[in-house]
Amino acid sequence: MFLCQLDGKLFNDNYKSLIITLEQSNLQNIKKEIEVEVCTNCYGLCNIKYTLLANNNYLVEPKEKIKIYRISSTTFENKNLKDIEKSEKQNINEILTIMKKNIRKNSKKS
Repeated sequence: MFLCQLDGKLFNDNYKSLIITLEQSNLQNIKKEIEVEVCTNCYGLCNIKYTLLANNNYLVEPKEKIKIYRISSTTFENKNLKDIEKSEKQNINEILTIMKKNIRKNSKKS
């Protein structure tokens, strides 16, 4: 499977993906290039919308904005374990504070 980074759709292995490079320069003529994996439909649209420079490099106008889709990763944590760790830390902190208070009380008595 692959994600078409221009339309955000997932495709299975029956579809062919192509890697193209989109090139855009800003007002200071600083070039920005990004490689994207696209489906054949978006590849055809790129041929119509943008000018082809060389071997799948397309020139995008500076005023045009392109939304690129990516798969991001997140961490998965078990909330129950996290809650148990917090409660253990709270218990330890409470014990330490009580011990400190007792030490202060005992030192004042002496």
